[in-house]
Amino acid sequence: MGNSKRHSSKPIFHRKYKNSSQACEEIHSSMTELVYSGSGIVPSQHPLNKDLGLSYASCHNCDSKNIMVIYTKRCVHPFSGDEYYDYEILCQDCHKFTQVSHADND
Repeated sequence: MGNSKRHSSKPIFHRKYKNSSQACEEIHSSMTELVYSGSGIVPSQHPLNKDLGLSYASCHNCDSKNIMVIYTKRCVHPFSGDEYYDYEILCQDCHKFTQVSHADND
């Protein structure tokens, strides 16, 4: 699958980010899934930055690196070990949301 990107004027993965009381909090954790959401955190400070390469993320609309990560979900298939992830960022320049999905099952 590789990467799939899209941008929108509203959040898709994390619709309640404005109501979040913390910049980034773990909301689900299991042996195969890890989910973080919040009002926004710079990519370099995000707990999954190294795993998901968030430092390389940019706005899909204007290509700005001035972004906040508002949602991440990392999954590992229990049988194949294939890794899947989604994340959503909010651009501080154009105020658009970018959603990225990736499957590491080549």
